[in-house]
Amino acid sequence: MQGMSTLKAVVRGRRLVIDQEVDYPEGTEIELTIVDELSDDLDEDERKERDAAIDAAWHSYKSGGKTYSKQEALEKLRARR
Repeated sequence: MQGMSTLKAVVRGRRLVIDQEVDYPEGTEIELTIVDELSDDLDEDERKERDAAIDAAWHSYKSGGKTYSKQEALEKLRARR
């Protein structure tokens, strides 16, 4: 294996387990990075704004408000640019 590769590991018994065969030579040092799937690049104010928009949309939907298809939503977002 040459260059950069992606390996996925899980924690089992407080150990990292890679469930795939690798061709690295014995003693090869591997650097692992923890991936937080819930992380984002938003600051606290942006998160509050996002969460408020999601809440408003959910309440609108639950009260019979207008809904949009994915395509319609994308077109509306693109039109804002």
